[in-house]
Amino acid sequence: MLLLDLPNELLEAISVSILDDADISAFSRTCWRAFRSSSAHLYRNNYLHNDGSAMTWALKNKRPETVRRAIDAGIDLVKLHHITTAAEIGDSEVFHSLLACKDNYGGFDQLSRDEKGGFPILSAVGSGCFDIVKTLLETGKVNINIRDRHQHTALHVAAHDGSHEIATLLLEYDADVYAKDSFGRIPLSIAASPHTYQNCPRNHTVQRDRESFLETIKQLIAYGSRVEYREPDGETALHSAASAGFCDVVELLATRYGADVNTRDGAGRTPLHTTSLYLGKLEMTQLLVSLGANPNALSKEGQNSLSMDRNAEEPALVAAYLLEHGARMVIDIKGATPLHMVGFMGSVELVDVLLKHGADINAQDIKKMTPLHCAAQIPEAGDVIRRLVERGANVGIKNMQGETALACALDNYSFEVVEFLLKQGASPNCVNRFGVPVIQEAIERQAVDLVQVLLDHGAKTNMASPDGQTATHYAALVGNIEIMKLLFRFCAEFNVQDSRGCTPLMVAVAVNSYPVVELLLKMGAFVNASDKSRATPLHVAADKGSVPITKLLIARGAALNARDACKRTPLNIASYRGHAGVVDYLLEKGADFSIADRDGNTPFMLATHKQPVVFELLLRKGANVKVTGLRGRMQRYLKISTY
Repeated sequence: MLLLDLPNELLEAISVSILDDADISAFSRTCWRAFRSSSAHLYRNNYLHNDGSAMTWALKNKRPETVRRAIDAGIDLVKLHHITTAAEIGDSEVFHSLLACKDNYGGFDQLSRDEKGGFPILSAVGSGCFDIVKTLLETGKVNINIRDRHQHTALHVAAHDGSHEIATLLLEYDADVYAKDSFGRIPLSIAASPHTYQNCPRNHTVQRDRESFLETIKQLIAYGSRVEYREPDGETALHSAASAGFCDVVELLATRYGADVNTRDGAGRTPLHTTSLYLGKLEMTQLLVSLGANPNALSKEGQNSLSMDRNAEEPALVAAYLLEHGARMVIDIKGATPLHMVGFMGSVELVDVLLKHGADINAQDIKKMTPLHCAAQIPEAGDVIRRLVERGANVGIKNMQGETALACALDNYSFEVVEFLLKQGASPNCVNRFGVPVIQEAIERQAVDLVQVLLDHGAKTNMASPDGQTATHYAALVGNIEIMKLLFRFCAEFNVQDSRGCTPLMVAVAVNSYPVVELLLKMGAFVNASDKSRATPLHVAADKGSVPITKLLIARGAALNARDACKRTPLNIASYRGHAGVVDYLLEKGADFSIADRDGNTPFMLATHKQPVVFELLLRKGANVKVTGLRGRMQRYLKISTY
């Protein structure tokens, strides 16, 4: 019999016997009659076994026809998180349908928080649907001041979105105007600067005009929110609006509600300070000054409104306006002037404005930093540096740590700035804050272009760092053959010793840089030079276990049995370290395995207990018990015989 010929009762019985959602769905699509008979069972089964996922999917994908079919399934399948989802998408018809369906089964005990941690009231406010918000509040089952994980209440959300009608409704239901979120912010401050608010409490982007935001602020104040309320950092709503750039809010708070335009936050900053630091737009500056803001009010750091930061959008225009309206060129508690901040902002025009009004181009702060020093620390401040130098900045001034602007610029690997400063007379032999010549710093970074330009302008290759190392030592340390060749072209000394007596050859051996070792030997480096511990390059190679470098050194005449201050030969050291390859080659070249160190230990004794491979190797090469100095019980224990 064909499926289409089966009676409806049998089709329904078949669908009921299927337990998997996918199988029920597949069966329902075989024909229209099967769909009608199995649709209700599909949603009932989904509710019982899959937590109502079909309903959730339908809501999130805005499929009202699917929602209706689920509701008609004849079972209590509406859960509170479905209500939250409907509120979030702002579909009033679907929301009320779900609520009515649930009412048929006794309704909800509470509507504050759903099974998945969602908040219907916050979702409804975020969607901007007044009707849903009102319905939830009218049930009397919603905690109007319930908070999400960031401590946002529904009023925070409405304030952020400028939903003045919803905000008014919430206030009528006694929403707390002083509820603080996790940042300590109240709804009024959020309404004053919504687009700069961190951890935005919105679920959806709701477009509101500026009038709606202003009306929201008016309602919040009408219901008791004070304009002078201070948040944990001491800021008021006026600070928030000023730093965010909302002139309409600033004007409303100051003119209609009497907000003090010279009020101070915890750092002593007025709204004029905050707009300079975080906005820097002429329009806001003009408004605040016209409302009575004092351009010379000092923060706790001793800065007035001329002190701006990189966030300033129109720094030159703002500074010119402030100076024309009485702002003074103050020195803050760190000794810095407004000109010291110019490099951070990267504004050449601001340099001209400040200098025009008498700024000292070579002023030094308490760390002896000039504006040029400060700008040189900023990678993007090349244009400002050029303008400062063009206007007379002294490139030779040193800060408290002995650095010139060139040394500061080298920290940022700014080739163009370094080259410019050198052309303007900066010394290529200046040092960084650690007393290391800048050419060595450039070598350490393996910046070949910087090394080249420093050498071209007269950098001394043999100038030593505090530990006595020269440029050649540094080139050997980084193992850069290109830089080493460059130094040789400028007549660098390659047998110079540092404070420990190490030569560049020893350094190159220590870092296992075969190409540099080879080059140094070709240039005449002393293969048997010794440091203050009387160690030679071959001692270092033996310690590091480098067979290729050991072979190279011996080929160039390295003394096989040279003894350091502890009377150790390279073979003693290699044996102790267990470097079998080096030991083998040294023995092959005739190294004496009978030489004992200062403590009487021969290579064989040093290898006896810890280095079995070297131990056997030495035996095969002719070492014996008598040579090792082992006696009695230890000799019998090791059962050593001469090969």
